[in-house]
Amino acid sequence: MIAIAKQSGSSVLVYDEKGALLISLSGKLYGYTAHTVSTKSGNQINVYDKKGNLLFSI
Repeated sequence: MIAIAKQSGSSVLVYDEKGALLISLSGKLYGYTAHTVSTKSGNQINVYDKKGNLLFSI
């Protein structure tokens, strides 16, 4: 489960409830839930799961 996602420079760092780093993504943080993280690059929004798999882009 995703506990927190935060912007760090040009990367988005995603952590679990124990504070362990799950994934690092490029782009700007757009939003997150317990199960997904959204980043924005230009006009594109990418949605990833907690393992960093791209679920979809809009």
